[in-house]
Amino acid sequence: VACIGAFSTERLHNMQREEVPNEVEEWGGALLLPQEYERWEVHKFGGASLADAALYQTCGNLLIEAARTSNGKKVSIPTMAVVSAAFGMTDELIKIVRTAEQGDLEGAVKLLGVTCDKVLSIAKGCGVSEGSLEQISKNLEQDKSDLSAVLCAIRIMKSVPDTAMELVTGMGEVWSAQTMCAYLQKKGFPAVWMDCRTTLYVEDGGTHGLGEKGASNMLVRPMMGKTAEAMRKWWLDVALEKGWVEVEFVEGKEGPPNVNFVAAAEKVEPMVIVTGFVATTPSGVPTTLKRSGSDFTATIVANLCSAGKITMWKNVDGIYTADPRKVPDAFPIKSLMYEEAMELAYFGASVLHPSAMAPCIEARVPVHVRNVFNTAHPGTVIEGSVHDVRGGSTDSSENLDPKDYKRSQMFGQGSFGARIPRPSMSFGEEVAMGSFAEELDKDKLPVKGITCVENVSLVNLEDASLIGVPGVLSRMFGALAAKNISVLMITQASSEHSTCCAVADCDAHAARDAVREAFALELHNHQVSRVQVIKHLSAVAAVGEGMAMTLGVPGKMFTALASAGIAIRAIAQGSSTRNITAVVDRSQLCKAMRAIHSAFTLSAVPIS
Repeated sequence: VACIGAFSTERLHNMQREEVPNEVEEWGGALLLPQEYERWEVHKFGGASLADAALYQTCGNLLIEAARTSNGKKVSIPTMAVVSAAFGMTDELIKIVRTAEQGDLEGAVKLLGVTCDKVLSIAKGCGVSEGSLEQISKNLEQDKSDLSAVLCAIRIMKSVPDTAMELVTGMGEVWSAQTMCAYLQKKGFPAVWMDCRTTLYVEDGGTHGLGEKGASNMLVRPMMGKTAEAMRKWWLDVALEKGWVEVEFVEGKEGPPNVNFVAAAEKVEPMVIVTGFVATTPSGVPTTLKRSGSDFTATIVANLCSAGKITMWKNVDGIYTADPRKVPDAFPIKSLMYEEAMELAYFGASVLHPSAMAPCIEARVPVHVRNVFNTAHPGTVIEGSVHDVRGGSTDSSENLDPKDYKRSQMFGQGSFGARIPRPSMSFGEEVAMGSFAEELDKDKLPVKGITCVENVSLVNLEDASLIGVPGVLSRMFGALAAKNISVLMITQASSEHSTCCAVADCDAHAARDAVREAFALELHNHQVSRVQVIKHLSAVAAVGEGMAMTLGVPGKMFTALASAGIAIRAIAQGSSTRNITAVVDRSQLCKAMRAIHSAFTLSAVPIS
């Protein structure tokens, strides 16, 4: 056995995947760890948690505490922190780009200088070392020079290519990661930062542009296999350089050599600060995971490093039963299943990005949503699947010990990786969760939350001649898909006389035109009477896995709306029965949410 201190990482990079022991490949995933370490834990901080230097210090201290203490005991937990840009930074960068687009290059460059000064001011306020401050300043000057050239090109073109917008707006996360890393280093913590512009790959040809904050239709497909390989290569360089791990290289008489990773003599918990939001394509073109996409970054990373848990630090006490601004009686939900959280996120609950849950579901990573300003509150725990409760899972690997389960899918393209069974341990001892099966059997709170999509329009296709005609729905929704228009919900009467779907307000006219084009012949021959758009509507949804086990939930919901004097324009319920959605006039949205919230005993005050 030869212990290699200055072992060539190039040889490690070039080794075949089969040469790495299975248990090592599992333990730490793409960021390999010796068995002596605990599992990775991932934290994510949004812009509201990083508004100024004081909050950077607060979040940094939270990370140090989480890595070194657990339930009052001293621990040593490998930690990754995904950071968003400082509060308002992305909007400032968008304003800079728009200023250049309008022909005011001088004004754009001046605004860029002010923004860079703000970054430097936050770093100074964090009390980072002189060496770190000098490096951040040097990086900012280089970035300012590069971005000024981009702004000059935008001014000449008088338009903003999507790539240019994503390149500029992604700098906020890059600067934020450097600042947090420098603060942790000042506190004596061995931190490094990882630039996802070189390690997180997404497919070409997805949705372009930044999208809207929290939008559910910004489809970005991460390339998990390629990302895992890039992160693994980056980690081998860093971990060996920092002395976090050592390598045992075992020469065999025949066949390939074996490589074992062991903890360094002085075991130190690794700390990696990760840039949220930003990514790259296989061809090296800078891109993003779209607005509010840092949650997605965090769950992708948690999946690939087989994390024990992920904590989303927000400015609220978890996920609420409804938006407190619309429903004053709303309160934090103690626990949710993955599917419930996805439904709430898709229908407007802005605490989580709609795409963010998928990687955690596949890897069975518990998600904790907590308040950075109220750390004493346990927040919301998202864990467990209805398939586990109902016995619907057919994946026998879930019964295996995690050390015996190979992540054979992690390096494959086109998936979120293997479904990693978690060890039989509690990651939320401070939250009295109870079993999900028991919770459903008790019939407590069949509806977990009320959520909404505020700005919705209905597109209605109707005529008696459509009854029994095959392919009508295919043509209608094919036309919408060709225009990249996402459909929120679909309603069709059994007579097939009419079909309507809900789309975002901003897509209403494009959707109407697409459907009219698809049925142009029928409209000309009066076989279709009209394609109608109804605007100024909202969709309100009741979400809860317990609805499947409870009689009368739809009746109670619609009775509550009727009692409050609210007319329903359209309704839909999925086959899973965990979501019932009604479309109402936008002016009555708040009243509708309060009525439903009260009807399911989520609040004590009835609405009439």
